[in-house]
Amino acid sequence: MLCKKWIVEAYLVATLVYVSSVSGIEVGAPIQTISAEEYSSIPVKNFQLDGPVLMYTASPEKRWVVPVWYKGYGEILHVSLSGQIDHQLDKVNWVKNRNQFFRIKKSEPYANYWIMNVYEAEAGILSFIHMENYGGSGGNGQVGKTRIGLGWSTNGGETYVFLGVIIIPYADPENHNLQGIPYFIKDGWFYIFYHDSGGLTTARAPVAEVISAAQRGDVSEWFKLTEQGFNSPGLGGVSSRIGIDGISHTDAACNTNNGKCYLILTKQNWGGGDSWIKIFETANAITWKFSKTVVNETEVGLGLGYQYATIINADGKDNSIIGNTFYIYSGKNYKSSAPSIYRWKVQLDN
Repeated sequence: MLCKKWIVEAYLVATLVYVSSVSGIEVGAPIQTISAEEYSSIPVKNFQLDGPVLMYTASPEKRWVVPVWYKGYGEILHVSLSGQIDHQLDKVNWVKNRNQFFRIKKSEPYANYWIMNVYEAEAGILSFIHMENYGGSGGNGQVGKTRIGLGWSTNGGETYVFLGVIIIPYADPENHNLQGIPYFIKDGWFYIFYHDSGGLTTARAPVAEVISAAQRGDVSEWFKLTEQGFNSPGLGGVSSRIGIDGISHTDAACNTNNGKCYLILTKQNWGGGDSWIKIFETANAITWKFSKTVVNETEVGLGLGYQYATIINADGKDNSIIGNTFYIYSGKNYKSSAPSIYRWKVQLDN
């Protein structure tokens, strides 16, 4: 699982709290886009949401893909939905397991695969893949060794060729969840965010090199941030924290008008306290500051609250580029018997 497995015995339903007109960002009231009842229409028994709901725009209709944890079998399934901005589940298109969704070389060590983000290039769709239980490690609810990999699709996201691993945590610890993988593009570079051994950090690679390698069926080299710059190899190098924190199973985007980039982080009530979604901003992808609280909810039960947030632009695109109006989606109480997804409309004031 993407987070520790907790047994949820009870939870309290609290009022959604949102704040507007602070820090030049206005956040609208929450709208429920998928209810607990609608989840039951997904033709998988004993499952739970286990990643952000991602949008593809390659298809004329709005297509969404969401990873779910098939609890009875200990594997990830990916579910394709058709729906709208305010209602993502008009119908279920398909459910695919790992071998149906990914083409993986036989020589590649075993792992569970989650698509956590996508970038739609002209030549195909690049997917950012969260990997757990790498090499058969972990088990019994443990994440084992984790990796970040890339996939490439030339059929509109129906299937992906697994390209390879781009990030290994420093010292490759067992049962370390590197989370991720929000990304944005700035000045021709991909920046991804994840939790290395020392905390939340970033790594980067030139967009042109990443896409060129993907078209060849390969991955290019990524470099982690250190105090000296982006000079540490993605495959096991050391890294420096970016100074903010929260759950990074989320999304990021850059604004075309003000030059700022935004990262969404969340907190679920794993060990007590509130559950929240917050927006952080940067002008250089390295120095960050808090910008806005989207929602802060108290009295949520243990293991409940907000997780798996994504950003969609007002035009329905999900390529890490936003205008002054965009949407934030997040799962809520995904480990309970009544999970749901909410959406907030966000307006930037330049």
